[in-house]
Amino acid sequence: MYVLQRGAVSGHLIFLAAGFTALAGGAQPEVPWTWAVYSALGVAAALSEWRRAGVGLEGLQLTDPAVLTARFATRLSEALEDGCEVTVDGPLQVRARTADGRQSRSHLTHLLREARRAPRRAEDAIDRYVKSVLDALEQEGQPPRAQSVVPIIRPRTLLDDCEDLGVEPPLHRPLAGDLIVIYAFDRPRTIRPMHGEDLAALEVAPDALHGLSLENLRRLAPPGPVDRSDDGAINLWSAGGNYESSLLLLPEIWEAEIEGMQGDLIACVPARSTLITGDSSSPRTLEVMRHLWKEASDAGEHALAPTVLRWADGQWVEMGGRDEEG
Repeated sequence: MYVLQRGAVSGHLIFLAAGFTALAGGAQPEVPWTWAVYSALGVAAALSEWRRAGVGLEGLQLTDPAVLTARFATRLSEALEDGCEVTVDGPLQVRARTADGRQSRSHLTHLLREARRAPRRAEDAIDRYVKSVLDALEQEGQPPRAQSVVPIIRPRTLLDDCEDLGVEPPLHRPLAGDLIVIYAFDRPRTIRPMHGEDLAALEVAPDALHGLSLENLRRLAPPGPVDRSDDGAINLWSAGGNYESSLLLLPEIWEAEIEGMQGDLIACVPARSTLITGDSSSPRTLEVMRHLWKEASDAGEHALAPTVLRWADGQWVEMGGRDEEG
């Protein structure tokens, strides 16, 4: 673990601190020496491949957990006011504390995934994550409210990432296939995942959480205009830019949508802000869904999962997957 005081350490010294901290495994048990060894081996093994792809050394370095963590911590320290403190607890784990005691904890697994998917845009992704921390710190003093609880769709790999990092996962429930529902607080500029202590503070029963979140979703993000293709094969939904994928959770929309369809209603959420539905009887529907998923994955920004869902008996199941087999 190492701590950065705002304005006290240069970026180059922080990278050195990260390396020495990782190597000092005996003195700093929180960060094993294998972190540095594996990081160096990973960089060496990938160097020629990334160079052939036209990615410079800087972009390559940011695909390494240790380097990415240090760079994020540096940027965050530079963006905070004097008197603030940034603490690196280990690979992909960073805490920030303001002079008046407000705190934020960042787990950078998704940032690393974005950096590896699109190395040339890694710096932009870091800046975006730093801004989200600043927004969260600004709003940290505001108490959570039951009226701001919302459901958001995330890939199941999020739970694996939490387990690997040894951190508590947010409150969640399965949806279908590789998708899960995460419960979070909707704030003016951020969405903060909920944990067990939040539920206790709100005095909301666990079995009432999902219904509460759906009521709030209907109020905060009602469906906007639907962009429908001329042949009805593809429908692109809107809900303000943050909750398009969450519309999957509102059954009244889909019960109305299936009327008049020749085949099954199917859906795909390539990214958080993209919800596509269509009629399975059209050969174009699946083709377009797969194309849009690839675009979202290549872009590296908030990609979810390539799961294609089918509406059956009032719920979503994975099309041709384990949900239907069971």
